[in-house]
Amino acid sequence: MQPLCEILNISVNDLLNGEESTLDNKNTGKAVVDYLKYYKEKHRLKNCIIAIVVFSIFIISILGIYFINNYNKIKIFKMSGESENFSYINSYLISSNKKNMYIFGDVINNKQDIIIKNVYLKYKDKKLCGGTYNNSLSVAENIGYDEIFNKQNITDLDNWYIEIEYSLNNEEKTETIGLEKNQEFTNDSFFLNSTPTISDNNSDKTEFDRRWKESLDQISVLEDLLIKNKFTSHDNTLYEKWISDSKYLNVMLKPSPVRIKCSYHDKDFYVDFDYLHQTYNFSSKNNDFSFSFYRKNKSVNCYKGTCPTDMYTIANNYLDIFDKELSFIENNPDNWKIPSSEE
Repeated sequence: MQPLCEILNISVNDLLNGEESTLDNKNTGKAVVDYLKYYKEKHRLKNCIIAIVVFSIFIISILGIYFINNYNKIKIFKMSGESENFSYINSYLISSNKKNMYIFGDVINNKQDIIIKNVYLKYKDKKLCGGTYNNSLSVAENIGYDEIFNKQNITDLDNWYIEIEYSLNNEEKTETIGLEKNQEFTNDSFFLNSTPTISDNNSDKTEFDRRWKESLDQISVLEDLLIKNKFTSHDNTLYEKWISDSKYLNVMLKPSPVRIKCSYHDKDFYVDFDYLHQTYNFSSKNNDFSFSFYRKNKSVNCYKGTCPTDMYTIANNYLDIFDKELSFIENNPDNWKIPSSEE
């Protein structure tokens, strides 16, 4: 606009009015130009402020929706129960705004002659899920299906139970155990809590180093004992011994804490033994049934297929094999005390 006015030798005011004024409008024209510049800058600033406000409202809305949908929506509960005949441990409920999952725990018999058949998760009097006892069973369901988990039962954990069907002295029985819940985790923090490490505390690091060295010393003792007793080493963690052409024994060593896992193979069974938990797991070679034997209280659990009635006799026969072949390790078969380097 200003260049055009200079070519025509008129003021901006004359251009805007459409006629040449006889007054001296030089200052007036300058004022109009300054006003137009001011108006343009003010309009631009206003647009910037509106854009910032709209963008801020959008971001706050997105964060608000995310917060409402996710804050405190992930929860993990550890659940357990106990009765005169059973202890139920290590079961978990994981609940979120997308899916619910229940992980069945371990059922431990408190009486020798009990054979567990089925285990069910119940809400009040309704069976939610379960079946043939298997301590590795888990059940998951997406939110909205409501066939197993719904808004009512997932928020009313005080009315959750485990129902155990078992046989005792050839008599079929059922027992219901109320579950106690302990919340292990929930995402109810705005900021992630820092996790302390060993390096944060010199005394903890010293204790860790001491225990690590102690476990390595124990592993070294065990390795020497296995080699002396005709076990063959594989990668210094797995040791194998053939008892006959069709029978062999494996021993796996793991440090910190020292773990000894053994397995025995023959034409009938695969037997896995963990000395730390004192549990023997028996699986038939054709995989049609499996059962476990807990040595400390001599309880047996059939958790797959139709198990034989003489499970105790089978277990005791294989215990004799473990005790004989590993007698140099187990000073006491009931606790598997590991020999120290001084012994």
